[in-house]
Amino acid sequence: MRFHAKRTSIEESKGLNTYKLEQLIESLQTYELELPDSKKMKSIALKTVKEEESDDSIEDLSEDELVELTMQIRRFLKSQNSKGREQRTNLGSNSKNFRSLDHLELCHECQGYGHIASECANTIKRKEKKNRAMKVTWSDSDSGDASTSESEKDTIAFIGTVDGYDTEDSFVEEPDLEEVLRKYSDLYDISVQVKKDNSNLKKKLALVESEKKKAEVEHQSQLDNGEKLHESLLEKIHILQTTISTLTSDKKALEDEHVEMKNKV
Repeated sequence: MRFHAKRTSIEESKGLNTYKLEQLIESLQTYELELPDSKKMKSIALKTVKEEESDDSIEDLSEDELVELTMQIRRFLKSQNSKGREQRTNLGSNSKNFRSLDHLELCHECQGYGHIASECANTIKRKEKKNRAMKVTWSDSDSGDASTSESEKDTIAFIGTVDGYDTEDSFVEEPDLEEVLRKYSDLYDISVQVKKDNSNLKKKLALVESEKKKAEVEHQSQLDNGEKLHESLLEKIHILQTTISTLTSDKKALEDEHVEMKNKV
């Protein structure tokens, strides 16, 4: 979707068939730099399609093929790097253009530079539309799902998805969906087990709290009984002390009386 307007503009002004590769590269690079910088999720869906014949004109490029072409352009720009600016100053001379591209890989499919025939958009497009080949669909996170026609036949292939996102230097692959689901399932099982263990620990804690309360009540009861026993013993001691004091007084009186009687005799 993001290169649709640029493609229309190029077709109306010059046409893709007459547009030079480096001019296309420079134009698309300038257009992309004007777009807001963002990391968008990419997805690859491998699907089979019916047999059909079609011309390989660049004018019939789909949005998916434009994205593939853009990726090739990015690889081309990375290989150019420091020499890219010097090469773009010599666009006026075809001979100079060819000399500046001699060190790049030549595509024998479209006679372009920066990629090989197996990576060429024309090769990919022809494979998509002939002999039950796989169609590689690149789409942004906001694009819809591609669908095959109702008359599709002889569908024998496989379907897979690879998700990832672009960084400045490389394509970072997203985790496999099955692996993520397996990890999630393992974490869920662990969570259930932890929940059970937590429930058992709560029950044990409640039992310990109950035993603690019983022990506290019993201890308090013993303390109360001990205080009562202590008070009872103190009272008995007081009574005994009073009795001893009385007996001592009586003994003293008897001794005095005995001495007095003895003196009279």
